[in-house]
Amino acid sequence: MDWKTVKGFEGLYWINSKGDIRNVHGKILAQTTLDGDLKVVDLYGNGQRVRKPIKTLLIEAYPELFMEDMENEK
Repeated sequence: MDWKTVKGFEGLYWINSKGDIRNVHGKILAQTTLDGDLKVVDLYGNGQRVRKPIKTLLIEAYPELFMEDMENEK
């Protein structure tokens, strides 16, 4: 499985193309669903918690997976 660094959390968290997030210890993080379908994950860095949507993290790490969708929206 190909893991890429989560932007802004280099050395702390990684994401794969399925949307799994793992921490520096190799643990896959639990995801929370908000508003019925928005999946988010809580990331910690610099003593602060940041709640990020999984889709945002995927777009940042794997923009090529979403290029076709963005082309169709034009």
